[in-house]
Amino acid sequence: MPPRRALVIFFSPPLAEWLDAFRRAHDPVTCAAIAPHVTVVHDLDAETERRIDAAAAAAQPFRIRLGRAVRLDGGLKGCAIRVDSSITIAIAS
Repeated sequence: MPPRRALVIFFSPPLAEWLDAFRRAHDPVTCAAIAPHVTVVHDLDAETERRIDAAAAAAQPFRIRLGRAVRLDGGLKGCAIRVDSSITIAIAS
């Protein structure tokens, strides 16, 4: 089976440490497997991964602002945190 490819966003300290403490308390199995992150998309094909790699190499570091937490009530239960950013990164070729 080929390796799975995904686009994820990892957090830097001090937010990463706070999230890890929360995850250790509520989801220790996943916490032990991977650092705190947001998965943007699973199972990228090789061409899309190449385009994302090229866009990431050309992009400058940027900050995002975490917005309000919102409750998910529908087919998916739980909560989500809005992310605000003024940065646009083109990945289309």
